[in-house]
Amino acid sequence: MFELYRRFRRAYRRGSPPWDNAEVPPEILELVAEVPPGLAIDLGCGTGTTSIALAQHGWAVLGLDFIGKAIRQARRRARQAQPPGDIEFHVRDVRNPPSGPFDLAVDIGCGHAFSREGFAAYVGRIADLLRPGGIFMLYAHHPEAQGPPRGKPDAFIREAAEPHFDLVWHQQGGDPVTGGASSWYRFSRKAPPR
Repeated sequence: MFELYRRFRRAYRRGSPPWDNAEVPPEILELVAEVPPGLAIDLGCGTGTTSIALAQHGWAVLGLDFIGKAIRQARRRARQAQPPGDIEFHVRDVRNPPSGPFDLAVDIGCGHAFSREGFAAYVGRIADLLRPGGIFMLYAHHPEAQGPPRGKPDAFIREAAEPHFDLVWHQQGGDPVTGGASSWYRFSRKAPPR
């Protein structure tokens, strides 16, 4: 995990990394158009693009990222946003989030970088954060047949989520930055067993 931290920190030091393009994903805009606002957590929020958009649509948002420079930029952008919305940013490892309950958890390209075991545990922690019926929006890369291994296979993501979540929606496509395979998932938190 330390090597991942160093790589991300280096990317932010060099300027805006390619994955942080200040564009709100249309999948997030579709979500806020149909789901009433509540309490959201943005895991791996970067410079706050998605967090700020959620807050501007009435959500109370907590954005977490382990890169201090990204969080400083997110705080600066949130102060300049009109309307600013109800939003907080903290430097924190997303694998150790504060307790919920949240209505929405968003992960746009963060958890897919963890090991297989780490990802499964991470999904379980997200489930613990969400109230029953809460939404988990996940964007993840999928491994390519050629090139370096990255992301998680679709079947593995679904398997890791299945004990905790119902799959509501899935859209497979290509990553706009790398051109590789990727997917959006919208999960709904299952009610805990009695």
